[in-house]
Amino acid sequence: MAHYWFKPRRYGFGATPITWQGWAVAAVNLAVVLMAVVGLVHASHDGDFSSEARWLLLILVVTAVSVLISWWKTEGSWRWQWGENRD
Repeated sequence: MAHYWFKPRRYGFGATPITWQGWAVAAVNLAVVLMAVVGLVHASHDGDFSSEARWLLLILVVTAVSVLISWWKTEGSWRWQWGENRD
């Protein structure tokens, strides 16, 4: 039996963490994105476009990896939910 870290959301699209591993994925994603935003702000004040691009790329990659992990470790399918029964 697979051990799932997320469950499909009751309303909308996506998943919600249900284990400490799922919450850890969400927390690491949030921490890295916040760090990257701070770096992006500093890079924009310095006028360093290449540094800005690297920070934006970091945000994109970390978010994509988090979404893939969430999709892979979700019990059921990701589809639009209207609050009725879940898979």
